[in-house]
Amino acid sequence: IPVRLVIIGEGSQRADLELMSKKYGTDTSVIFLGFRDDIHSYLPAFDAFILPSLMEGTPMAMLEAMLCGIPVIASKVGGIPDVVTSGKNGILVSPSSSQEIGAAISLLYKDKDLRMKIGREAQSIVKAEYNVKQWIKKIEAEYLRVAEG
Repeated sequence: IPVRLVIIGEGSQRADLELMSKKYGTDTSVIFLGFRDDIHSYLPAFDAFILPSLMEGTPMAMLEAMLCGIPVIASKVGGIPDVVTSGKNGILVSPSSSQEIGAAISLLYKDKDLRMKIGREAQSIVKAEYNVKQWIKKIEAEYLRVAEG
């Protein structure tokens, strides 16, 4: 599959990943951008957003990608399954499963209609359930729950 991978963010494995990319000759198709505070300028160019987290709450980066209509491939951890319904508004994969991630990327690459449909559903769910008013209601409800507990 002719895919270009853009890795945004920093981490302790970055140097190792860059060396591995050079070793396997993928350094022209794997781009390491590091930490960026202008992610919104990159999102429109993405066909998919992959979040292979091992631990996560409800990731803002994922919600931002979904709001842009980008189909998400994400690990079934933390709050992600509360947002993503696999096959409907994203694709959920098992944590640490490079095979499942690869299969999901291949599926979205080969089926543009599915990619577009998932992207539209992702955008719709974020607009409906994760807008500012909804976030305020959820935060208020959590504060009330903690105060009563």
